[in-house]
Amino acid sequence: METFYLVMLIIFIICMIIAGALYFYFNSDEKKIKEVTTERLQSMGKEYTKEEFEETMFQQFVKIELAKVNDDYNMLKDIVSDDEYNNILLEVKKDKEQNIKKIITDIKKGYAKLIGFNIINNQEVANIWVQYSSVEYVQGFKEEIDEAKGKQIVPVIVSGNNKIPVYHEYILTFVKERSTLETAVCPSCGAKINIMLNSKCQFCDNMIVPKEKHWVYVKKEIANINK
Repeated sequence: METFYLVMLIIFIICMIIAGALYFYFNSDEKKIKEVTTERLQSMGKEYTKEEFEETMFQQFVKIELAKVNDDYNMLKDIVSDDEYNNILLEVKKDKEQNIKKIITDIKKGYAKLIGFNIINNQEVANIWVQYSSVEYVQGFKEEIDEAKGKQIVPVIVSGNNKIPVYHEYILTFVKERSTLETAVCPSCGAKINIMLNSKCQFCDNMIVPKEKHWVYVKKEIANINK
């Protein structure tokens, strides 16, 4: 009996050592990911802070996710890359063929960290590590007979949950043409517009920045800090 307890104690100690080693390993890997500082951005001629850029890019990502479910293709065409836009259209086509629709609501940010800002082939490439939650589900449709209204098409949830949030962690990639100029003047009304924040004039809605000149969303990858 004493031998049994001794063996169990040894197993417990080994498990604790392994758990401690794994905790240290994952946390040390996370610390290796250095965030881009405001000082570095300013040394590259940027007029915004690290925090402003992180918030702006996260909100742009939120706009993209909501534009997908709201079928706002004009917005998507302007703020995502051509390849990503085509991928979105293929997803929408597949969903329509299956008579389903993906719903995303209540997006809440956990954090957004700028972990990369580089110049590649005359393009500025930014990587944002984000963690957020959102309510997501897939909505289908079925026929029901109402005594007063007759046959009706009623939405039903076929997968997911419309109350419980799902947590996500991604590395987002944005690109734009290399430029030290961060503002532009609207040729229509003369307003000064921040290129990072807007591609259209916020006063007259005139397009003032060509797509390649402002930040566009390229892709997202599941965050894997050990990779």
